[in-house]
Amino acid sequence: MPVDINSLAAQITEAIVNAPELAQELIDSPAQTVERITGQSEADLTELFQLVLSNLSKVGIDLSGLDLTRLDLTAIDLSRLDLGEIAGMAQSLGLSFTDLAGAASGLLGGSGVSGLLGSLFGRK
Repeated sequence: MPVDINSLAAQITEAIVNAPELAQELIDSPAQTVERITGQSEADLTELFQLVLSNLSKVGIDLSGLDLTRLDLTAIDLSRLDLGEIAGMAQSLGLSFTDLAGAASGLLGGSGVSGLLGSLFGRK
């Protein structure tokens, strides 16, 4: 039976609203946290990441205390993320898009936002 990604995103969003500390766990280990919250181990973590951020931005939760330096993007395909949309959602959640991009660019071997954007668009 196929996994309903919207249903999973709703479950994760609700869990984070009820226990905001789960947001940091999701940052630290996305696959394990998704499985613990939803019971599902087969999910598109990239799409799920974007949907959960979107849902959380709509409920207006403040996630400014997250430590984005611990962001694990090894399971997320950065090239599939809509950076403009992510930036808007990050701002509404109290997150710095610069910090988010900086954490991501560290995984890509770049430096700062320019390294991330260069990696995403093929510039070195």
